[in-house]
Amino acid sequence: PRRLAAATLALDGQTRRVRVLGALALALCQVAGGRADAIATLAPTRAVDIAAAQLIAREAGVAILAFDVGTEFARLPLDLARRARISAAADEASAHRLASLVH
Repeated sequence: PRRLAAATLALDGQTRRVRVLGALALALCQVAGGRADAIATLAPTRAVDIAAAQLIAREAGVAILAFDVGTEFARLPLDLARRARISAAADEASAHRLASLVH
């Protein structure tokens, strides 16, 4: 709840609506399908947990960044140890902007 409250304050005036879906894979598919403009995780996630959704989003042209490790999320290894926070949007500039707001 503290992370969500802090992120909501950072996004105030920058977005129309904040939704918490609870499933990152579903959220990525929402961006890929054009139903959401962008998403950001507030807690680190493993690439292996969202591999299929990441593929769907990337094929749709979505930019996915691992903003706390400074790389594209696709460059992270598919293992159980490495975790990163991500932002995703239709273009890289928007993904970077969202990451800067919630970082």
